[in-house]
Amino acid sequence: VETDFGKKQNEIIKIINTIPQKSNDPYVSSLITFEGAFETKEIETLFNNFVQKRNMNDLATLRAISGMKSGFDKNKKQIKADALFAYGLIHYYFRDVGGNKALGMDYIKRAVSGPDNIGALTVYGAWQFFGINIKQNIQAGNMSALTGYQRASDKKLKLNQNGPFKGLKAFKWAKKIFLTIAADNRNPYKAQ
Repeated sequence: VETDFGKKQNEIIKIINTIPQKSNDPYVSSLITFEGAFETKEIETLFNNFVQKRNMNDLATLRAISGMKSGFDKNKKQIKADALFAYGLIHYYFRDVGGNKALGMDYIKRAVSGPDNIGALTVYGAWQFFGINIKQNIQAGNMSALTGYQRASDKKLKLNQNGPFKGLKAFKWAKKIFLTIAADNRNPYKAQ
């Protein structure tokens, strides 16, 4: 974690306990909006605990899991994708107060490739659609955000059923972001 931040632990603790000024990125202006952006209980629990307590151990655990070898195990691949997004999101969120913006963006981008994370699909899709941080690609952005929204909706339907989503939180931010994109005049599918 120290290498990723380029700082010592005591400096990182100060960074993660800072509330950044108003963000110039409307899609990542708060960590709380991403509390349900995961499809594995392990990472959702770790991320939500980090958001509440700003614990260095949770951050280090997310970093370690994001680098694990997942092999062919589907669940381990999803855990890794969720950890990549969580760790990248934290760096990106704290970018103006000492987080590593480039590393955060890289981890978020990696969490979009298979298997992917619903939060990463949503954020990266918004970035693509609006040309924030990356080259604008309206169709790819629309598709990524749509996929994130659809998966978030599917997760929401299964929160109270037995299975991997039972007890997890809904990812409400995906709907808001996708509906913003869907209503935008640049969206070629707006009329549908």
